[in-house]
Amino acid sequence: MEIDWSINDISEKREPEFYVFYSSASWCGPCRRFTPSLVSTYKSLREQGLDNFEFILIGSDQTNRKMQEYMVSSGMEWPAVRFNRRNDRMLRQFGGRGIPCVAVADRNGRVLFHSYRGQEYLGPMDPLEKFIQVVYLTQRVGQQRSDPASQQVPQ
Repeated sequence: MEIDWSINDISEKREPEFYVFYSSASWCGPCRRFTPSLVSTYKSLREQGLDNFEFILIGSDQTNRKMQEYMVSSGMEWPAVRFNRRNDRMLRQFGGRGIPCVAVADRNGRVLFHSYRGQEYLGPMDPLEKFIQVVYLTQRVGQQRSDPASQQVPQ
């Protein structure tokens, strides 16, 4: 699989309701064990037509090349940013003391679910499972709002 690293025109796309930030690295054994579950979730949701979210990799690899190789070999088809000193402050809220780490934020940047509760590590599945529930719920609510028949009161 080849990832298109070119800049795409996103002016036509609506902003996602949710962002799933995944802190990971190719050299991290637990990350490599969790990544297939994350990729499978992403692909399954997309195949079901759910598009109110975006995943973003926060890579801790030493080079962009290693990060890109990790993404391609793992099937990650989403945007990525490499964690470094320049973007440390901005990305800190979406990371934790260790990886793998998943943080789910709304479009305003408010963190909804996280792999860490304070100093306690919950693991990456905890926020991912909560995200899946919320993304299905918001999709269902959105469909009901757009379907006038579902808004009529039975007589």
